[in-house]
Amino acid sequence: PAGSALGGCFYNHGKLVYSHDFRKAEFSELVPADFLEKCILRGITFSHAAGDALFYDVSIGIPDASTTYVIALRINSKGKVEKKLK
Repeated sequence: PAGSALGGCFYNHGKLVYSHDFRKAEFSELVPADFLEKCILRGITFSHAAGDALFYDVSIGIPDASTTYVIALRINSKGKVEKKLK
């Protein structure tokens, strides 16, 4: 659904770094518009921590289909978010 969101609070060593509900529209610069219309935000999974950043994998896909875009999400200790296609 267009209004669905995933997210919450992101912590680094017990300190709140970033709090946000992600929506699929926020990834429109990385996912084609026609695909984005049909897909859902499937999940946000912790990948690893390195330096001053936390890394997550965001899955965006069409329900009941194997087609999925995976986007690397980087959140640094100041709360700056960077996204790139994996």
